[in-house]
Amino acid sequence: TRSGQPEAYTRLVERYTVPIRHAVQAILGDPDRARDVTQQAFVSAYEHLDRYDPGHRFFSWLFRIAVNEALNASKRARRRCRLDGLDLPTTDPTPEESLLDRERRAALRDAVQALPTKYRTLVDLHYFRSLPYADISHSLGLPPTTVKSRLHTALLLLRAEIARREAPPRRTA
Repeated sequence: TRSGQPEAYTRLVERYTVPIRHAVQAILGDPDRARDVTQQAFVSAYEHLDRYDPGHRFFSWLFRIAVNEALNASKRARRRCRLDGLDLPTTDPTPEESLLDRERRAALRDAVQALPTKYRTLVDLHYFRSLPYADISHSLGLPPTTVKSRLHTALLLLRAEIARREAPPRRTA
């Protein structure tokens, strides 16, 4: 693409649209807005190809642009994001197990949603998108130790939130 072959960029768009859109949707929680922001991220990346360092993975560079676009869009809209599409695997569940599983997934989505954005984004990238620490670090512009530390904190906050939600309500006298 940088050498003047626009069809090469088309191939990059085709290859990375789905993972980028999923990450953006995890931040924004709205599929329509995610499509718009994903498109904007690709346009922005194309306009700034001269800033891409071939010493790093293109996906990481593009991912960072997309995350920044999504966070900016989220700030502009002043909306909380939701993690839609969370899919926890099950094996031939009974109807009761299916119901419990749906309830657990909903509870986990709600608990993750309650996390501050900086933790929620890391949980999504690492645990739901399976990105390694190095890619997250590069994509978000954070040192790897900060990524690990924030993920640890996010898990502690998540456990506390789940425990709080599962605790029986207190009765007043």
